[in-house]
Amino acid sequence: MKKISLILVTVLLVFTSSLFAQEKDHPLIGHLDGADLWVQNVNNIHEYTIITGAIKNDSLASSIKVVGKTTMTAYDYKGDNSAFGIIHNYTQFLEAKGFEILFSCKSGECGGNLSKHYVSLNKLETGDNSVAPAFSDASYFRNYLSAKKQEDGKTVYVCIFIAQGYWGHPVYRIDVVEEEEATSMIKNDNDTDIQDKDNSEIDNSKANTGNKSDTGNASNTTGNSSNKNTNSFTFQVGIGQHNFYDTQLYGDHVIMENNGFYSGVLTGFKDLSGPYAKTAYYFNKNIGVTADVAFQHGENGVFYENPGSVVTYETSADLNFQRVGLIGRFVGEEYPIKLAFGTGFGRGSFEAYYQIKTLTTQIDYEGKVSFPMVYFQTEIVIPIIKGLFIFTEYEYSVAWLDEFNLIHDNGSEYNEIKYKWPSLGGNNFRFGLGYEFGGQ
Repeated sequence: MKKISLILVTVLLVFTSSLFAQEKDHPLIGHLDGADLWVQNVNNIHEYTIITGAIKNDSLASSIKVVGKTTMTAYDYKGDNSAFGIIHNYTQFLEAKGFEILFSCKSGECGGNLSKHYVSLNKLETGDNSVAPAFSDASYFRNYLSAKKQEDGKTVYVCIFIAQGYWGHPVYRIDVVEEEEATSMIKNDNDTDIQDKDNSEIDNSKANTGNKSDTGNASNTTGNSSNKNTNSFTFQVGIGQHNFYDTQLYGDHVIMENNGFYSGVLTGFKDLSGPYAKTAYYFNKNIGVTADVAFQHGENGVFYENPGSVVTYETSADLNFQRVGLIGRFVGEEYPIKLAFGTGFGRGSFEAYYQIKTLTTQIDYEGKVSFPMVYFQTEIVIPIIKGLFIFTEYEYSVAWLDEFNLIHDNGSEYNEIKYKWPSLGGNNFRFGLGYEFGGQ
Protein backbone atom coordinates (compact mmCIF):
# COMPACT_ATOMS: atom_id res chain seq x y z
CA MET A 1 0.00 0.00 0.00
CA LYS A 2 2.80 2.42 0.87
CA LYS A 3 4.63 1.61 -2.37
CA ILE A 4 1.47 2.18 -4.41
CA SER A 5 0.84 5.54 -2.71
CA LEU A 6 4.46 6.63 -3.28
CA ILE A 7 4.25 5.76 -6.98
CA LEU A 8 0.95 7.62 -7.37
CA VAL A 9 2.28 10.75 -5.66
CA THR A 10 5.44 10.71 -7.82
CA VAL A 11 3.40 10.43 -11.01
CA LEU A 12 1.13 13.26 -9.88
CA LEU A 13 4.07 15.57 -9.12
CA VAL A 14 5.60 14.97 -12.55
CA PHE A 15 2.23 15.51 -14.19
CA THR A 16 1.65 18.73 -12.27
CA SER A 17 5.07 20.21 -12.98
CA SER A 18 4.58 19.73 -16.73
CA LEU A 19 1.02 21.09 -16.56
CA PHE A 20 2.05 24.42 -15.02
CA ALA A 21 5.41 24.82 -16.75
CA GLN A 22 4.07 27.46 -19.17
CA GLU A 23 2.67 29.88 -16.60
CA LYS A 24 4.62 33.15 -16.53
CA ASP A 25 4.16 36.80 -15.61
CA HIS A 26 2.66 39.12 -18.19
CA PRO A 27 5.56 40.80 -20.10
CA LEU A 28 4.34 44.29 -19.10
CA ILE A 29 4.16 43.71 -15.36
CA GLY A 30 5.79 41.18 -13.08
CA HIS A 31 5.58 39.98 -9.50
CA LEU A 32 7.08 41.15 -6.23
CA ASP A 33 9.85 39.20 -4.56
CA GLY A 34 8.19 36.63 -2.33
CA ALA A 35 5.19 36.14 -4.64
CA ASP A 36 4.51 32.76 -6.25
CA LEU A 37 2.35 32.51 -9.36
CA TRP A 38 -0.74 30.66 -8.24
CA VAL A 39 -3.16 30.35 -11.16
CA GLN A 40 -3.54 32.06 -14.52
CA ASN A 41 -6.13 32.47 -17.28
CA VAL A 42 -5.22 33.77 -20.73
CA ASN A 43 -7.92 34.54 -23.30
CA ASN A 44 -7.21 36.02 -26.75
CA ILE A 45 -10.65 37.63 -26.94
CA HIS A 46 -12.52 38.25 -23.71
CA GLU A 47 -14.91 40.81 -22.22
CA TYR A 48 -13.66 42.47 -19.05
CA THR A 49 -15.13 45.12 -16.73
CA ILE A 50 -12.75 47.80 -15.38
CA ILE A 51 -13.98 49.33 -12.12
CA THR A 52 -13.18 53.06 -12.28
CA GLY A 53 -15.12 54.46 -9.33
CA ALA A 54 -16.53 53.76 -5.88
CA ILE A 55 -19.50 51.47 -5.33
CA LYS A 56 -22.81 53.29 -4.81
CA ASN A 57 -26.01 51.63 -3.55
CA ASP A 58 -24.37 48.23 -3.99
CA SER A 59 -23.86 48.77 -7.74
CA LEU A 60 -21.10 50.00 -10.02
CA ALA A 61 -21.29 53.77 -10.42
CA SER A 62 -18.37 54.02 -12.80
CA SER A 63 -16.87 51.27 -14.96
CA ILE A 64 -15.53 50.54 -18.43
CA LYS A 65 -16.36 47.38 -20.35
CA VAL A 66 -13.58 46.43 -22.76
CA VAL A 67 -12.87 43.56 -25.16
CA GLY A 68 -9.39 42.30 -25.87
CA LYS A 69 -6.73 39.85 -24.86
CA THR A 70 -6.91 39.27 -21.11
CA THR A 71 -4.30 37.78 -18.81
CA MET A 72 -5.59 37.22 -15.28
CA THR A 73 -2.94 36.03 -12.82
CA ALA A 74 -3.24 35.29 -9.10
CA TYR A 75 -0.21 35.38 -6.79
CA ASP A 76 0.33 33.92 -3.34
CA TYR A 77 2.51 36.45 -1.51
CA LYS A 78 4.74 35.58 1.45
CA GLY A 79 7.20 38.46 1.25
CA ASP A 80 7.95 41.33 3.61
CA ASN A 81 5.36 43.82 2.32
CA SER A 82 1.92 44.40 3.74
CA ALA A 83 -1.10 44.84 1.46
CA PHE A 84 -0.38 48.57 1.51
CA GLY A 85 3.24 47.93 0.56
CA ILE A 86 2.14 45.80 -2.39
CA ILE A 87 -0.25 48.40 -3.82
CA HIS A 88 2.29 51.18 -3.16
CA ASN A 89 5.01 49.34 -5.10
CA TYR A 90 2.75 48.63 -8.05
CA THR A 91 1.39 52.20 -8.12
CA GLN A 92 4.93 53.58 -8.36
CA PHE A 93 5.85 51.02 -11.01
CA LEU A 94 2.81 51.75 -13.19
CA GLU A 95 3.24 55.51 -12.98
CA ALA A 96 6.92 55.15 -13.90
CA LYS A 97 5.88 53.17 -16.97
CA GLY A 98 3.49 55.90 -18.11
CA PHE A 99 0.21 54.42 -16.89
CA GLU A 100 -2.65 56.70 -15.85
CA ILE A 101 -4.25 55.64 -12.56
CA LEU A 102 -8.01 55.52 -13.17
CA PHE A 103 -9.16 54.53 -9.69
CA SER A 104 -7.58 53.37 -6.45
CA CYS A 105 -9.14 52.61 -3.09
CA LYS A 106 -8.57 50.63 0.07
CA SER A 107 -10.85 48.68 2.37
CA GLY A 108 -13.57 50.85 3.88
CA GLU A 109 -13.14 53.60 1.27
CA CYS A 110 -14.57 51.91 -1.84
CA GLY A 111 -18.21 52.72 -1.12
CA GLY A 112 -19.39 49.15 -0.68
CA ASN A 113 -18.62 45.53 -1.43
CA LEU A 114 -16.20 46.03 -4.31
CA SER A 115 -14.88 42.47 -4.08
CA LYS A 116 -18.32 41.01 -4.89
CA HIS A 117 -18.53 42.94 -8.15
CA TYR A 118 -14.90 42.39 -9.09
CA VAL A 119 -14.94 38.61 -8.57
CA SER A 120 -18.35 38.01 -10.16
CA LEU A 121 -17.69 40.16 -13.25
CA ASN A 122 -14.15 38.96 -13.90
CA LYS A 123 -14.08 35.33 -12.83
CA LEU A 124 -10.81 33.48 -12.61
CA GLU A 125 -11.52 29.98 -13.88
CA THR A 126 -9.67 27.42 -11.81
CA GLY A 127 -10.01 24.01 -10.24
CA ASP A 128 -8.12 25.13 -7.15
CA ASN A 129 -10.53 24.88 -4.24
CA SER A 130 -9.12 27.83 -2.30
CA VAL A 131 -8.74 30.52 -4.99
CA ALA A 132 -12.30 31.86 -5.03
CA PRO A 133 -12.85 32.20 -1.25
CA ALA A 134 -9.45 33.86 -0.85
CA PHE A 135 -10.65 36.78 -3.00
CA SER A 136 -14.45 36.84 -2.75
CA ASP A 137 -15.06 37.46 0.96
CA ALA A 138 -15.60 41.19 1.54
CA SER A 139 -13.80 41.03 4.90
CA TYR A 140 -10.58 39.90 3.15
CA PHE A 141 -10.48 42.82 0.68
CA ARG A 142 -7.62 45.30 1.14
CA ASN A 143 -6.82 47.33 -2.01
CA TYR A 144 -7.90 47.83 -5.62
CA LEU A 145 -6.31 49.79 -8.46
CA SER A 146 -7.12 50.28 -12.14
CA ALA A 147 -4.86 51.99 -14.68
CA LYS A 148 -4.47 52.42 -18.45
CA LYS A 149 -1.84 53.30 -21.03
CA GLN A 150 -1.64 53.78 -24.79
CA GLU A 151 1.07 51.57 -26.21
CA ASP A 152 1.86 50.45 -29.77
CA GLY A 153 -1.52 51.56 -31.10
CA LYS A 154 -3.57 49.84 -28.43
CA THR A 155 -4.95 50.63 -24.99
CA VAL A 156 -3.64 48.50 -22.15
CA TYR A 157 -5.57 48.29 -18.88
CA VAL A 158 -4.19 46.91 -15.61
CA CYS A 159 -6.29 46.02 -12.58
CA ILE A 160 -4.78 44.94 -9.26
CA PHE A 161 -6.84 43.42 -6.46
CA ILE A 162 -5.33 42.56 -3.05
CA ALA A 163 -6.90 40.43 -0.30
CA GLN A 164 -5.65 39.21 3.05
CA GLY A 165 -7.22 37.03 5.73
CA TYR A 166 -7.98 33.60 4.27
CA TRP A 167 -4.56 32.37 5.42
CA GLY A 168 -3.15 35.50 7.06
CA HIS A 169 -0.70 36.56 4.36
CA PRO A 170 -1.72 38.62 1.29
CA VAL A 171 -2.81 37.22 -2.06
CA TYR A 172 -3.30 39.41 -5.11
CA ARG A 173 -4.48 39.39 -8.71
CA ILE A 174 -3.01 41.27 -11.66
CA ASP A 175 -5.37 41.46 -14.65
CA VAL A 176 -4.03 42.88 -17.92
CA VAL A 177 -6.41 43.70 -20.78
CA GLU A 178 -4.91 44.62 -24.16
CA GLU A 179 -7.62 46.41 -26.14
CA GLU A 180 -6.81 46.93 -29.80
CA GLU A 181 -8.52 47.30 -33.16
CA ALA A 182 -9.68 43.81 -34.06
CA THR A 183 -9.26 42.50 -37.58
CA SER A 184 -11.28 39.50 -38.67
CA MET A 185 -10.89 37.52 -41.86
CA ILE A 186 -14.20 36.40 -43.38
CA LYS A 187 -14.27 34.27 -46.53
CA ASN A 188 -17.26 34.14 -48.86
CA ASP A 189 -18.19 31.30 -51.20
CA ASN A 190 -15.94 32.74 -53.91
CA ASP A 191 -12.93 32.73 -51.54
CA THR A 192 -12.89 36.55 -51.54
CA ASP A 193 -11.24 37.94 -48.44
CA ILE A 194 -13.15 40.67 -46.68
CA GLN A 195 -11.33 42.80 -44.13
CA ASP A 196 -13.72 43.90 -41.42
CA LYS A 197 -12.32 46.49 -39.03
CA ASP A 198 -13.64 47.06 -35.50
CA ASN A 199 -15.47 43.72 -35.58
CA SER A 200 -15.23 40.62 -33.47
CA GLU A 201 -12.53 38.11 -34.34
CA ILE A 202 -13.96 35.19 -36.33
CA ASP A 203 -10.90 33.47 -37.77
CA ASN A 204 -7.63 34.68 -36.34
CA SER A 205 -4.25 32.99 -36.36
CA LYS A 206 -2.09 36.00 -35.49
CA ALA A 207 0.48 35.10 -32.87
CA ASN A 208 0.65 37.18 -29.72
CA THR A 209 4.03 38.58 -28.83
CA GLY A 210 5.37 40.59 -25.94
CA ASN A 211 8.51 42.56 -25.13
CA LYS A 212 10.40 42.20 -21.90
CA SER A 213 10.20 45.28 -19.72
CA ASP A 214 11.89 46.32 -16.51
CA THR A 215 9.62 46.26 -13.51
CA GLY A 216 11.40 48.39 -10.92
CA ASN A 217 10.37 46.89 -7.59
CA ALA A 218 8.60 44.00 -9.30
CA SER A 219 10.61 41.18 -10.83
CA ASN A 220 9.38 40.10 -14.28
CA THR A 221 9.48 37.02 -16.45
CA THR A 222 8.53 37.25 -20.13
CA GLY A 223 6.14 34.96 -21.95
CA ASN A 224 2.49 34.15 -22.31
CA SER A 225 0.53 31.05 -21.51
CA SER A 226 -2.73 29.89 -22.90
CA ASN A 227 -4.32 28.29 -19.92
CA LYS A 228 -7.87 27.26 -20.64
CA ASN A 229 -7.73 23.76 -19.18
CA THR A 230 -10.57 22.89 -16.88
CA ASN A 231 -9.56 19.25 -16.49
CA SER A 232 -8.04 18.26 -13.16
CA PHE A 233 -6.70 15.32 -11.20
CA THR A 234 -7.37 14.54 -7.54
CA PHE A 235 -5.69 12.19 -5.10
CA GLN A 236 -7.30 11.33 -1.76
CA VAL A 237 -6.28 9.22 1.23
CA GLY A 238 -8.23 8.59 4.39
CA ILE A 239 -9.80 6.18 6.84
CA GLY A 240 -13.02 4.29 6.22
CA GLN A 241 -15.45 2.12 8.17
CA HIS A 242 -17.66 -0.59 6.70
CA ASN A 243 -20.84 -1.63 8.54
CA PHE A 244 -22.56 -4.80 7.29
CA TYR A 245 -26.28 -4.30 6.91
CA ASP A 246 -26.85 -8.08 6.72
CA THR A 247 -27.59 -9.02 10.34
CA GLN A 248 -26.12 -12.51 10.00
CA LEU A 249 -22.78 -10.99 9.04
CA TYR A 250 -22.94 -7.99 11.31
CA GLY A 251 -24.06 -10.18 14.19
CA ASP A 252 -23.92 -9.22 17.83
CA HIS A 253 -22.35 -10.33 21.05
CA VAL A 254 -24.25 -10.44 24.30
CA ILE A 255 -22.83 -10.90 27.77
CA MET A 256 -25.23 -11.47 30.65
CA GLU A 257 -24.84 -12.30 34.31
CA ASN A 258 -26.34 -15.62 35.40
CA ASN A 259 -25.99 -16.68 39.03
CA GLY A 260 -22.72 -14.88 39.37
CA PHE A 261 -21.29 -16.26 36.15
CA TYR A 262 -21.18 -14.84 32.65
CA SER A 263 -22.55 -16.40 29.52
CA GLY A 264 -22.25 -15.07 25.99
CA VAL A 265 -22.64 -15.69 22.29
CA LEU A 266 -20.81 -14.23 19.33
CA THR A 267 -22.03 -14.15 15.75
CA GLY A 268 -20.86 -12.04 12.84
CA PHE A 269 -17.98 -9.67 12.36
CA LYS A 270 -19.19 -6.26 13.48
CA ASP A 271 -17.55 -3.17 11.94
CA LEU A 272 -14.47 -3.21 9.74
CA SER A 273 -12.16 -0.21 9.30
CA GLY A 274 -8.93 0.68 7.53
CA PRO A 275 -7.14 2.86 4.95
CA TYR A 276 -8.82 4.14 1.80
CA ALA A 277 -7.39 5.79 -1.33
CA LYS A 278 -9.08 7.29 -4.39
CA THR A 279 -7.96 9.07 -7.55
CA ALA A 280 -10.22 10.97 -9.94
CA TYR A 281 -9.70 12.56 -13.32
CA TYR A 282 -12.18 15.34 -14.20
CA PHE A 283 -12.76 16.11 -17.88
CA ASN A 284 -14.22 19.47 -16.82
CA LYS A 285 -15.40 21.06 -13.59
CA ASN A 286 -18.24 18.60 -13.12
CA ILE A 287 -17.72 15.18 -14.72
CA GLY A 288 -14.96 12.65 -14.15
CA VAL A 289 -13.89 9.05 -13.66
CA THR A 290 -12.58 7.46 -10.46
CA ALA A 291 -10.57 4.52 -9.18
CA ASP A 292 -10.41 3.55 -5.51
CA VAL A 293 -9.11 0.87 -3.16
CA ALA A 294 -9.76 -0.02 0.48
CA PHE A 295 -8.27 -2.39 3.02
CA GLN A 296 -10.54 -2.97 6.05
CA HIS A 297 -10.15 -5.18 9.08
CA GLY A 298 -12.12 -5.96 12.22
CA GLU A 299 -11.84 -8.17 15.33
CA ASN A 300 -14.31 -9.12 18.06
CA GLY A 301 -14.34 -11.45 21.04
CA VAL A 302 -16.54 -12.67 23.91
CA PHE A 303 -16.29 -15.44 26.48
CA TYR A 304 -18.69 -17.89 28.12
CA GLU A 305 -17.91 -18.93 31.72
CA ASN A 306 -19.37 -21.70 33.83
CA PRO A 307 -18.00 -23.41 36.91
CA GLY A 308 -14.85 -25.20 35.86
CA SER A 309 -14.87 -24.05 32.24
CA VAL A 310 -14.31 -20.95 30.13
CA VAL A 311 -15.11 -20.74 26.42
CA THR A 312 -13.80 -17.87 24.31
CA TYR A 313 -15.31 -16.92 20.94
CA GLU A 314 -13.33 -14.70 18.60
CA THR A 315 -13.95 -13.48 15.06
CA SER A 316 -11.83 -11.44 12.65
CA ALA A 317 -12.36 -10.42 9.04
CA ASP A 318 -10.68 -8.59 6.16
CA LEU A 319 -12.67 -6.87 3.42
CA ASN A 320 -10.76 -5.35 0.50
CA PHE A 321 -11.87 -3.94 -2.85
CA GLN A 322 -10.66 -2.29 -6.06
CA ARG A 323 -13.17 -0.36 -8.20
CA VAL A 324 -13.73 2.14 -10.99
CA GLY A 325 -16.61 4.53 -11.44
CA LEU A 326 -18.12 7.77 -12.68
CA ILE A 327 -18.47 10.96 -10.62
CA GLY A 328 -20.38 14.19 -11.02
CA ARG A 329 -19.93 17.20 -8.78
CA PHE A 330 -21.39 20.63 -8.11
CA VAL A 331 -18.95 23.45 -7.30
CA GLY A 332 -19.88 26.54 -5.34
CA GLU A 333 -19.01 29.91 -6.84
CA GLU A 334 -17.90 32.21 -4.02
CA TYR A 335 -17.16 29.38 -1.58
CA PRO A 336 -16.38 26.33 -3.73
CA ILE A 337 -17.42 23.58 -1.37
CA LYS A 338 -18.00 20.63 -3.68
CA LEU A 339 -20.85 18.14 -3.51
CA ALA A 340 -20.23 15.01 -5.55
CA PHE A 341 -22.23 11.91 -6.44
CA GLY A 342 -20.61 8.76 -7.80
CA THR A 343 -21.41 5.23 -8.83
CA GLY A 344 -19.31 2.34 -10.07
CA PHE A 345 -18.40 -1.30 -9.85
CA GLY A 346 -15.45 -3.48 -8.97
CA ARG A 347 -14.24 -6.59 -7.27
CA GLY A 348 -13.87 -7.33 -3.61
CA SER A 349 -12.46 -10.08 -1.41
CA PHE A 350 -13.67 -11.18 2.02
CA GLU A 351 -11.63 -13.38 4.37
CA ALA A 352 -13.08 -14.38 7.74
CA TYR A 353 -11.94 -16.36 10.80
CA TYR A 354 -13.97 -17.80 13.66
CA GLN A 355 -12.34 -19.39 16.70
CA ILE A 356 -13.75 -21.30 19.69
CA LYS A 357 -11.26 -21.89 22.46
CA THR A 358 -11.54 -23.66 25.81
CA LEU A 359 -8.97 -24.45 28.46
CA THR A 360 -8.04 -27.65 26.62
CA THR A 361 -9.19 -27.33 23.01
CA GLN A 362 -9.24 -24.87 20.12
CA ILE A 363 -11.44 -25.04 17.02
CA ASP A 364 -10.74 -22.79 14.04
CA TYR A 365 -12.98 -21.94 11.09
CA GLU A 366 -11.84 -20.07 7.99
CA GLY A 367 -13.48 -18.84 4.81
CA LYS A 368 -12.51 -16.75 1.81
CA VAL A 369 -14.43 -15.50 -1.20
CA SER A 370 -14.14 -12.94 -3.99
CA PHE A 371 -17.20 -11.19 -5.38
CA PRO A 372 -18.43 -8.42 -7.72
CA MET A 373 -19.88 -5.28 -6.21
CA VAL A 374 -21.55 -1.99 -7.13
CA TYR A 375 -21.71 1.20 -5.09
CA PHE A 376 -23.46 4.56 -4.79
CA GLN A 377 -21.54 7.40 -3.17
CA THR A 378 -22.00 10.94 -1.86
CA GLU A 379 -18.99 13.14 -1.08
CA ILE A 380 -18.44 16.61 0.38
CA VAL A 381 -15.13 18.41 -0.30
CA ILE A 382 -14.07 21.45 1.75
CA PRO A 383 -11.03 23.52 0.64
CA ILE A 384 -8.20 24.21 3.06
CA ILE A 385 -5.35 25.89 1.19
CA LYS A 386 -4.55 25.99 -2.51
CA GLY A 387 -5.35 22.52 -3.90
CA LEU A 388 -5.46 20.86 -0.46
CA PHE A 389 -8.87 19.80 0.86
CA ILE A 390 -10.61 17.61 3.38
CA PHE A 391 -13.35 15.23 2.35
CA THR A 392 -16.09 13.20 3.97
CA GLU A 393 -17.95 10.45 2.21
CA TYR A 394 -20.96 8.18 2.60
CA GLU A 395 -21.38 5.09 0.48
CA TYR A 396 -23.93 2.33 0.07
CA SER A 397 -22.45 -0.81 -1.51
CA VAL A 398 -24.18 -3.95 -2.77
CA ALA A 399 -22.54 -7.41 -3.01
CA TRP A 400 -24.73 -10.51 -2.91
CA LEU A 401 -23.55 -14.15 -2.69
CA ASP A 402 -25.40 -17.47 -2.86
CA GLU A 403 -23.54 -18.81 0.14
CA PHE A 404 -20.49 -18.15 2.28
CA ASN A 405 -19.01 -20.95 4.40
CA LEU A 406 -16.49 -21.07 7.21
CA ILE A 407 -14.71 -24.44 7.03
CA HIS A 408 -13.53 -26.32 10.13
CA ASP A 409 -9.76 -26.73 10.22
CA ASN A 410 -10.05 -30.51 10.22
CA GLY A 411 -12.29 -30.46 7.16
CA SER A 412 -15.35 -31.95 8.81
CA GLU A 413 -18.31 -30.89 6.69
CA TYR A 414 -20.77 -31.17 9.52
CA ASN A 415 -18.81 -28.51 11.38
CA GLU A 416 -19.14 -25.87 8.68
CA ILE A 417 -20.64 -22.52 9.59
CA LYS A 418 -22.90 -21.52 6.69
CA TYR A 419 -24.22 -18.08 5.77
CA LYS A 420 -27.04 -18.44 3.25
CA TRP A 421 -27.57 -15.58 0.74
CA PRO A 422 -25.27 -13.21 2.62
CA SER A 423 -24.77 -9.64 1.49
CA LEU A 424 -21.24 -8.36 1.90
CA GLY A 425 -22.34 -4.82 1.08
CA GLY A 426 -23.05 -2.20 3.68
CA ASN A 427 -22.87 1.39 4.80
CA ASN A 428 -19.47 3.03 4.50
CA PHE A 429 -18.27 6.23 6.14
CA ARG A 430 -14.94 7.84 5.27
CA PHE A 431 -12.94 11.03 5.80
CA GLY A 432 -9.46 12.20 4.93
CA LEU A 433 -7.26 14.61 2.97
CA GLY A 434 -6.86 15.18 -0.75
CA TYR A 435 -5.16 17.39 -3.28
CA GLU A 436 -6.44 18.64 -6.63
CA PHE A 437 -3.99 19.29 -9.44
CA GLY A 438 -4.84 21.38 -12.49
CA GLY A 439 -8.22 22.83 -13.38
CA GLN A 440 -7.09 26.32 -14.43
